[in-house]
Amino acid sequence: MIVFIPHPSEESVLARAQKTILSRLDSRDCLWFPCGPLWIIPDAPCETIPVEWYRSAAQKLTVLVPETRGTALVFPAVLDLNDGTHIRCTVRAAERNGASQDQTIPDEADLRLPDFPLSCRVFRAADAQFTPLPDLRRGMSWCVLRSCWVKTY
Repeated sequence: MIVFIPHPSEESVLARAQKTILSRLDSRDCLWFPCGPLWIIPDAPCETIPVEWYRSAAQKLTVLVPETRGTALVFPAVLDLNDGTHIRCTVRAAERNGASQDQTIPDEADLRLPDFPLSCRVFRAADAQFTPLPDLRRGMSWCVLRSCWVKTY
């Protein structure tokens, strides 16, 4: 699976945002659990494109204001390519406990953050592998098989 891994400085911004939002949601007695890693995953499969292609094709990677989708808290993202096309992506930041389906959706004020939208000028395009852990309901292991740095300026 192709993923985009933010530079550690942008990844720390995402982690702080995840922590801030979850602390706001926890104060409302919601049962939300953080997800990781905070990698940017295309919404549509891009498996036929080698990771090296993104080095010259990527123009800009932008992580947008967080939102809820069903029982998930996500950061939508968009990868703009040099040919004018866009790849829609998602960073899965948290998941609501299945037992709390009836709880209200967070207010927009809970999801507003000063650093967003976040422009990622340096990131890695990577071929990653996710493997569910058999003994954990939502647990997963992951590894990067190969990657290349992408710098957009």
